[in-house]
Amino acid sequence: MSLKLRHANQSARQKGYFVKRFTIKKWMGFCFCLVFPILACAETKQHLSTTQSCREFVGNFYIWYSNMALQHNRLTQPEVALKRKPQLFSAAVLQGLREEAKAQEKAGPNLVSLDGDPFIGGDGRADRYVLKRTTIKDGKCWVEVHGVRQGTVSEAPEVTPELTVRDGQWVFANFYFPNASNPRAFNLLDQLKTNRELQRKYQTKADRK
Repeated sequence: MSLKLRHANQSARQKGYFVKRFTIKKWMGFCFCLVFPILACAETKQHLSTTQSCREFVGNFYIWYSNMALQHNRLTQPEVALKRKPQLFSAAVLQGLREEAKAQEKAGPNLVSLDGDPFIGGDGRADRYVLKRTTIKDGKCWVEVHGVRQGTVSEAPEVTPELTVRDGQWVFANFYFPNASNPRAFNLLDQLKTNRELQRKYQTKADRK
């Protein structure tokens, strides 16, 4: 085989190799362009679905909670909520509020207790509630709830529930007043913990007398 022919064969093989590599890369790029938008779209839909389901959960609760105030119940609204719908709350919220209720019943009006409703805050019940900003992060959801009184929506949220997923369902894990990002905000679980510490302190003083 002549040198020219050998060189031509080698060049053809190299050319075919590069064409083959180019074709594979081209197909990989084409497939990526097809798959990436599908994945991105699916992720966006999942996020929207998560946001929507969280807002619906919160909205339905506050509609039910507001309507309950119009009924004549022997129990307070929080007590009715815990008794009728315990599945809506995390174990920490349930335990904290039940311990608070027991301590209140035992000690009477002199007990250090929550200043206001644990689910709507100290301003009392609004005519209705509207949901505004919703935040989803690390499997948690926060929904800012604004009260409407005499047709006017409160400028700041009155409460911002924090929710987590348990057994495929949203549950209330905490309540922030007014919201979690406010440096002066307080939350239900921390307040319940503080109350328990103060209650023990006062009880210890009373026992020493």
